[in-house]
Amino acid sequence: NELNIKINDATVTGDFTFQHDPSAIPNPQALVPSNLSFRGNFNIDKWQAGQLQLSQVATSISLDNSIITLDPIKADFYQGTFSGNALINMQQQVPNYTIDAKLTNTQIDGIIDDLSGKQYFSGKANISAKLQSKGLDQTEFLQNLNGKTSMTVQDGKLISLDFGKDISNVLAMAQSKKSETFDAFDQLKINSNIKQGKAKINAKLTAPNYKASGKGNVNLV
Repeated sequence: NELNIKINDATVTGDFTFQHDPSAIPNPQALVPSNLSFRGNFNIDKWQAGQLQLSQVATSISLDNSIITLDPIKADFYQGTFSGNALINMQQQVPNYTIDAKLTNTQIDGIIDDLSGKQYFSGKANISAKLQSKGLDQTEFLQNLNGKTSMTVQDGKLISLDFGKDISNVLAMAQSKKSETFDAFDQLKINSNIKQGKAKINAKLTAPNYKASGKGNVNLV
């Protein structure tokens, strides 16, 4: 069956969850029967997930054999664009997720501010992420998260480099040099390798008067 839906405004709040007590639903196919299938298109003018805001969201969605596929996903995102795809496999007792996403020319300070209420640096960012996980709620999703992310910020400005105690050594040289003459940078690259909810981070910063690099670890849970 083909389904087309247009939504003007949508808001999602709170943690996602299928069921806090896994024993209450022995098989997620109780939620998505294997004999149910459909294909459709969704268009949403405005979408807010937590504090993050997207507009002109468009995706094609299919459900077949308890596998939900969203491909492609496109949206306007913080003065740039979001593109990618996602797959949710409900065939097992615990749902599995595969996510491939790219952010292009997004205003990174707006994203960080809405996510954390803080500002670390500003600039135009290109971000890519290839992630896999499984879980019945947000905590399990983060605990089982694996994958890689890459971010490049061009022509930005350092605001604060207090990333917290887990990666306090990241860009320590830049922190020590930070002053009015060292705020601006040409490029900031941050790559992460995530295994079971723990991320190893490598960062490199290139500024007009110096270069800096650092490594750190973050527990995402």
